Amino acid sequence: ALIRHLSGPLGGDVLAAEYVLAVVVSRVHTRTDSLALGKLSLTLMGVPEGGDLPRNLAAAIADIAPCVAHLPLSIAGLNARSWTPKKDYGVNRLRSGPLQLAPGTVCVLDETALTSGQLKETGVRNVHALKQLVQLQELEYDFQYHQMRMPADLPSVVTSSAKHGDSVVQGCDCRVPLRMVKDTRAADPLDPVLAKTMRAFVARAWGSDHSIGDEASSEIESAMVAARQGERKATELEFHRWLTIARLCALSSGETELTVKHWKHAMECERKTEERLRLV
Repeated sequence: ALIRHLSGPLGGDVLAAEYVLAVVVSRVHTRTDSLALGKLSLTLMGVPEGGDLPRNLAAAIADIAPCVAHLPLSIAGLNARSWTPKKDYGVNRLRSGPLQLAPGTVCVLDETALTSGQLKETGVRNVHALKQLVQLQELEYDFQYHQMRMPADLPSVVTSSAKHGDSVVQGCDCRVPLRMVKDTRAADPLDPVLAKTMRAFVARAWGSDHSIGDEASSEIESAMVAARQGERKATELEFHRWLTIARLCALSSGETELTVKHWKHAMECERKTEERLRLV
């Protein structure tokens, strides 16, 4: 039901809906110096320009998640003000920005609103802040005389008209070319009982810890060894992404133990995505 609900705004693209659901239930569970483990960000490529898909998708996510922010990325909007918090010494207070959001807020970053134009210094800083957010889940607070990086946990979906990876917000974990089989539409209104069940399911999945079964651990280890020895050697970041997607496949199925079934499903999703990327 969740996948069907999310696939409506995506023109019936079930694969894209699976990735969006994975983003919705993702959260940072461990931080290292250079990685925020558990987070997932997604770029949907080939989204029709000037359409309602980003707005419809944000509304569909809002039906099942506690907090959603639909943020159109226009040249004027990016140049107008800082998107991260900035200290105003004139009134001695920290002014908030559009990216200062509650942990767990799903951000739909709408690049289809972009038109030709030139980014000024503020706009360039805002694009850098968006990149830092999707890559590291950090926001840089501007105190004028110094900057302070603060941890964030804002799962993000970028909707981009680009078809060849030249998205403005660079660095998302996954890139999925959209394959619409019908026109985008607003998600159908949910039955109140079903809506309550779906919200509870998503909240439980988002807050759950996970474990890896012995059989799955052995399967994953063998797959990663083979990937390192393959013609195109997989990178450490790819390993982290595969594990994260497999974990989120388990959680979005209502299970907390990552099994071989979830691992194989995650790798099949990745295979389908790679196939789409080759055909772009």
